[in-house]
This record gives sequence, C-alpha cells and structure tokens, in this order.
Amino acid sequence: MNWKISLFALLIIIAACVDDETPTPPTDPNPTVDLEFNGVQMTDEVGQLIGCYGDDCTDDWTNISLTTDESSYLAFDHSIPGADITLGTAQMYPIYPNPIGNTGNMGISFETTGKLIFKMAVIDTMGNTFITHVGETQDGFNSLQISSEVFEGLERKTIYRIYFGFYDVTNAPVYTGYGDFGICEEDFNPDPQDCFE
Repeated sequence: MNWKISLFALLIIIAACVDDETPTPPTDPNPTVDLEFNGVQMTDEVGQLIGCYGDDCTDDWTNISLTTDESSYLAFDHSIPGADITLGTAQMYPIYPNPIGNTGNMGISFETTGKLIFKMAVIDTMGNTFITHVGETQDGFNSLQISSEVFEGLERKTIYRIYFGFYDVTNAPVYTGYGDFGICEEDFNPDPQDCFE
C-alpha cells in the first residue's frame, strides 16, 4: 500500500513540474493574401504608352524572374506538348488599351523566335485566380484578343494583375513577368486615370 501512495505522490510532483504554456496554434493553411499592385502602364487603343498610373510601372510587361508563389499561378496543367526545343527568345508588349472600357477587346501582343507554350493567369489582390489561358505561339509576331465579356464578373475601378510565361518543350521558362490592368465603368473615358479613382 505504501508503494501506491509513493507512486501517487510522484505523479503529483511530475505533473506540477510540467510547464503549463499555451500550445502554439497551427499555421493557417490558407493565409489571407493582400498583394499590392503599385502601378499600371496605361496604353491607348493601338498599344502606345500614355503614362503610368500609380507609383511604378517599370517591371510591367518585362522579362523578370517570378517568385515561387508568383510562378504557382502559372502552374496549371495543359495538354500542349510544345514543338521546338531549340527556342531562343520571347518579348511581351503592354496590353492595350489599358484601362479597358466596359465594351471592346483588349489586345495582348508578343513576339517569339519559334513555337513556345504561352500561359497567363488573371488574379486580384487577394490572390484569387479568375482567368487562365494557355496556347502555342507561332514564330514571329503574335496577337491575342480578349473580349470585355471575359471581364464581366470583375469589379470596375479595380486593378488586376496578369502573370504570363513563355515555356519551351521541357516546360523551362523562357520569358516570365506580369502586368497590371484596370477596367473602366464607361465605354470611353478621355482621362484614363478616372478609371482607377
């Protein structure tokens, strides 16, 4: 009987020595994303640059390295095998017009030295993907028209981002980057900055 009392006393002592800290909560598997889109490279209806809305447009539509998180927006599956393993370069041009009105098309133009896989994804500042596209480029100048109907569900006077990438037959990136764009409330606005304010 004595050994039972001793065992009970030992368990009480051990329990008293245990640190009573609150355990660390588990990491949120879906953290809130709040991206900042600081500048929009504005263009007219034929793609001529007409200014920058916001702080900085220098990286828009250029070849820059994407972070792992940014690259994940373009990681969706596709069934395009790619055609040419000895591809050299691609060049993206700013989307036009930017911002776009409630009607009309928005154009995306680029040049490649051969057939590449072209991917793009449209996201908002919370990291939600609204539109994805994949296609195969042709050697030389390429143009893609996006109808304003594609943007019907998106908010007006809001900035969105397009991530884009050109990939060779091995899915290695040849040219990647992003560009921001806006959508006006009206079909035509003589002052495009009003579309963001």
